[in-house]
Formats: sequence, structure tokens, C-alpha cells
Amino acid sequence: MVVVSDTLEGGAAAATNRLMDALAAQSALRVERWHFTPQRRETRALERSLDPRAKRPPLERLLKNFSRPLADRLRRNRHTAAFLNAVREARPALLNLHGIHTCGLTHSALLQLPSELPLIWTLHDCWPFRPRAFEWPNPATGGLESVCADLPEASAIARRAEFFRRRPETVLVAPSRWMAAEARRVVPASTRIEHIPYGLDLSRFQPQPAAEARAALGLAAEKVWLGYGATWVSSRKGTDLLPDALAGLDCRGLGLLVWGEEAKLNWPTGLTVKSVGRVNGAAEMSRLLAACDLFLCPSRADNLPNSVLESLACGTPVVGSDAGGIPDMVRPGETGWLFASGSAESFGTALHSAMSARAEWPTYRERCRRVAEKDYGMALQAERYTRLFAELRRQETT
Repeated sequence: MVVVSDTLEGGAAAATNRLMDALAAQSALRVERWHFTPQRRETRALERSLDPRAKRPPLERLLKNFSRPLADRLRRNRHTAAFLNAVREARPALLNLHGIHTCGLTHSALLQLPSELPLIWTLHDCWPFRPRAFEWPNPATGGLESVCADLPEASAIARRAEFFRRRPETVLVAPSRWMAAEARRVVPASTRIEHIPYGLDLSRFQPQPAAEARAALGLAAEKVWLGYGATWVSSRKGTDLLPDALAGLDCRGLGLLVWGEEAKLNWPTGLTVKSVGRVNGAAEMSRLLAACDLFLCPSRADNLPNSVLESLACGTPVVGSDAGGIPDMVRPGETGWLFASGSAESFGTALHSAMSARAEWPTYRERCRRVAEKDYGMALQAERYTRLFAELRRQETT
């Protein structure tokens, strides 16, 4: 079996890393991972870079200054050739595709694979079946904003239609129910879609005493601490909604703990804001979440955010938007509070409800952990993937 992903960084890459760890721990299958990031000194077992160079070739670097599309086309061709050569040499029994658009692999490249090779495509975003990975209302213009867009859009849609017509046996795996529904609206009715949520190592992400976590981070013990983290601050992550949503609260006893990229915003008067920068590893993330009474997830477009999953595992209730797959995890009255995506007013109302339920927070914490154990353990994810891998291999050999 081979798992193919574009890079080793970002949310989709983190989810893929965890899947690989889960398969290695739980499965008797030999699963190798291919990617397009320069090989690290410390690597996982059975990990292989299909583009080990630290920089693009000189010609591509030169062309980037004059014609970025031409440079990207050369990179796509180079990565496609490396990918197809690796498939011919390794002759894997099955390919599980993850995020591949960043490295330049396309639907046309995938059609060059042997027709008998089973394909499973895990949907970390909408790009496999739509020209845009994510799309959401732009708060500044009122129009739509997107990431990873293939243009011209009409030809991009045609390429996807051709792919699913010629590879009807491709199995799509949707981590969230929202993603499964979005794919079903586009792909042929005969296309199989499996719902397999992300998994997490619950022995590494687990509840800790809040007092100890706050002391280690130098946080005031008497304040109510809200947590917010995003690798990249953007309108998609809803970072801009935070000041207005918090403005309706009495901020004198509130603290906001921020990690990832720092948000340069005009915070309400009285609010204590502490930014700790990038987070390295599960232990540090668990400490941050343990220090927080509530975690905030105001995304306008998302699949099944790792940050929310980690928060549940650490027993921290979530105030989240109703975008994408967030409602799969943020369950009102059980693990947190939902608000209308993109609405600072609705966000503020949800925050007020959460603050008013302070006496119930211990119960919410217990429920968060129970939901994580029941639905998002890495062993359960590995079992579902292993069963799917075995089924498709049997079909191939019969």
C-alpha cells in the first residue's frame, strides 16, 4: 500500500501523519508514504520523498521571476514524471491519495496510472471534486474568496468530470459528513464515498490540571482563559471576527491565549492577550488547551479541524462556527456551542451563552473527552482504513 501526500506541513499533512502512525501501530499491512518535501534527517519508517532536492532546479527558479505559470508547469511535469516512475517501479497494490494539489499532481496525471490500480482519495478539502479547495464569503467585498483555485474554471470542471468518468471505481474518503455531502453533490451517483473521521493519539492529547498548565505558561490563575490558534491568520479561519465577538463581554476578567501566527487586531479594552507563537508537538499543545476554559474556532470554511479534535481530547469545550465539519465535533449541549458562520454577532451570543454556563463547564469537559474516545481514536481510524484497504485488495485479486 502507498499513501501519497504533497507535503509534510499543514493541517492535512498533520492528519496524514497521524493516519500513518495509526496504521503502523494497528495494521499488519505494509504501508509506505510518498511525498514531495525534501527528506528530513529524522524520518518515519517507510517514508520516501519523490522530490528530495532542497530547491527547485535553476531553470524553474529563474522562470519564477518572469512567468510563474510556466515555472509551475515545469514543476508539475517533473513531479508527475517522478510519481509515475515510482508507481511503475514499486507496483503498489493500492494508492491512497491525500492532498496532492500543492505538489502539482493533477487529475490528468492520475489518469495515466494503470487502470487496474485501486485508488482511494481522502478528501482533506474540496479540490479533488471542485476547482477550489475551499470557498467562503469575503467579509471585505461581499463576494467569494477561495484557496487553491484551478483556472480557467470551466476546463478544471471538465477535467474532474473526465477523471470520475474514466475512474469510476475510485473510492472517496470524507473525514466529515459535510465533506461527504459536498462530494455527493458533484461526483457521479455510482462513486463510492466512505465517511472516516480523523483519528488522534489520545494518550498524547489528554486532560491536564488547568492550574499547573497556567503556572507553566505564566497565566493569571484567576482569569477565564479563551484559546485561539491558527497556523495562518486568514479570513477563512475567521480571525477577524474575534474582536467584535469579544467586545460584548466584560473583558476585565478575560484572557485570550493565542498560538500559531499572531493576529494583529484591535482587541477590546480590558482584554489580556498573550501570544505564544508556533507550537511544537503534542505536549505543548495539550498544555495550551489545558490552560484554556474554552477554545474558539470561528472558521468560515473548514473540513474537520485538527484544532477542535485536539481540544475535545484535552477536555476543553469549544465555541465554534457551523461551517463545514465543525458541527460533527461541536455538539450543542454536549461538547460546546455553535454560531452562524461569518457572524460576529452570532459568535458573541454563543460566547455569552458559554460564559453563562460556567457552572456546567466541568460536565462539558467530561463529555468532550468521552466524545473524543468514542469517535476519534486513532485505533478506530486505522481499523476503518485497514478494512477498506483489505476489501479493495480482495476485489483486485478476484
